[in-house]
Amino acid sequence: MSSPSVCKVRTDVPAAGQLVGAARVICDLHLKGEGDALQDRFLYWIRSLPKGEALWILGDLFEYWIGPPSLRDPGLQPVLRALRERTQGGDFVGLIPGNRDFLRDAEFESETGVLLCSEGARLEGPGGPWLLLHGDEFCTLDVGYQRLRGVLRSRPMRFWVRYQPAFMGRSMARRLRKASERSVPAKDPARMAMQLEEVEVRAAEVGARSVLCGHAHRFQDQQIEGPAGPVRFMVLDAFGHGSSDELGFQLDGEPEIRSTGA
Repeated sequence: MSSPSVCKVRTDVPAAGQLVGAARVICDLHLKGEGDALQDRFLYWIRSLPKGEALWILGDLFEYWIGPPSLRDPGLQPVLRALRERTQGGDFVGLIPGNRDFLRDAEFESETGVLLCSEGARLEGPGGPWLLLHGDEFCTLDVGYQRLRGVLRSRPMRFWVRYQPAFMGRSMARRLRKASERSVPAKDPARMAMQLEEVEVRAAEVGARSVLCGHAHRFQDQQIEGPAGPVRFMVLDAFGHGSSDELGFQLDGEPEIRSTGA
């Protein structure tokens, strides 16, 4: 399957092809490198995918990504090779960076053959257009997190990370992770939750009838009333966890919710 052509619906959300056909969608793997049992499981899973199936990963493929040094990390090389084998074999792989691994760039695309959609992707699918995102965009009541998100994704921060020694990038990533682990238990869960009003807004912006994301590590599938009519909102479990961590699209009919362990 060749890579779909990319055109812009807005300045930041590319129309990246179709979900109609054989395609799989997963998210939130948080792979850590050598010795990670989940990484071994993913490598087996991706190498077992039938030829001709597209793959979309909705963010947080790795526990963290610090730019070019991560491309040279020996522990992550098996994953990069598996992605490259997939794309060089003619199968499409698309990736929407998450809050852990957003520092990807054209060098990652060149190394793996994976299409990066940094602001999400709009695809034609069952029931009309689908909007694929990571999902942290919807946590709008967590003002502190959204401010930090903006800072970390800014051009100055990307420049700083790119030209710092690898050990400094890794140290920063680990400190941020520890700070997150300390702060989350103290936050009001309602303020960290995905806000359905934001889902409605994002769907309306690109004319999507369905929104698919990850980030929350908890499956849900519901209909919400958007300004242009009902919108299907689906959140997948994290890869390797739960029974709803993979969504499969076929030529006809409803997408099938599956488990990667099945």
